[in-house]
Amino acid sequence: MAPPIPAGNRIRALRQECGLTQVGLASSVGISPSYLNLIEHNRRPIGGALLLRIASELGISADQLAGREEARLAAELEEMAADPSLAAPLPAALIPQMVGQSPDLARAALAAYRAYRDARLQGEALAERLSQDPFLAEASHQILTLITSIRSFSEILEDYGDMGDAQRQRFIGGIAEESRRLAALSGEMFDFLGGRASHRPHQTPEEEVDDLFHDRANYFPELEEDAERVRRALPGGEAGLFASLAESLRSRHGVAVQFASPERVPRDHAYDPETRVLSLSEALSSSSWRFRAAQLLGLLEAADTIEALAATPSLTTDAARDRAR
Repeated sequence: MAPPIPAGNRIRALRQECGLTQVGLASSVGISPSYLNLIEHNRRPIGGALLLRIASELGISADQLAGREEARLAAELEEMAADPSLAAPLPAALIPQMVGQSPDLARAALAAYRAYRDARLQGEALAERLSQDPFLAEASHQILTLITSIRSFSEILEDYGDMGDAQRQRFIGGIAEESRRLAALSGEMFDFLGGRASHRPHQTPEEEVDDLFHDRANYFPELEEDAERVRRALPGGEAGLFASLAESLRSRHGVAVQFASPERVPRDHAYDPETRVLSLSEALSSSSWRFRAAQLLGLLEAADTIEALAATPSLTTDAARDRAR
């Protein structure tokens, strides 16, 4: 197993991005500058309450600071490194360094490995079918026979230029007939291969969506830009946030927000796109009201961006695209 990914590099980079000195950050979280220096140089572990305090001062979540996404990336790289088919396996000891210093390179390596693995599995499955499937074996034999026949007819026409017209037409007819049979048989074979594709393992919709978020490091700048645009356009600013969200839904999208008893809204909230009514349960907290209103506003405002992301080639099924949305 690869050793854990140290958080020191991440803390130092984020501190510098925030314009904080070691002395300033250490003072804010209640430790000495020398101890923070040891942490940043990966000479001291970090966790618990100290991790939470540093994350809060740097304006990120504890999960981000702890590098749980990087840990998953490292685990997948470790799986890749263990693949005996790789000519030059990646030493496990280098994985934390690779993830910590070049996460984009690590993700690119994983994407290339997944493509190679899928192609290899598909090739192996197809090779097995070609060797065992009776239809494919017979079709291959017939195709070779037809090719040999067409070649023989062609060579006769080439070698005997003084052949009579009637005889020549007979050979030409034979070539045409064999060519039609060859085309039909080839079509049947390709239909067979296409309609019953090799049985290679496919990812589930959940796995495809997880990989998309993982490959993007949970960061979608297109959506961030949409969210910032919506925030700036709120009619009442962030004061009275729920009222501002409800007004934006009404004025920009013709959506009415109404409250209903829990019996009428069994799932706490419901949106009817035909009547353009968002129903919120009276049993929800005010923060949940804000969340549901903001969620619907975001979906409506960023509809084009969401659809473009859902069209990502790595999402291969409607179920995966729906889950991503």
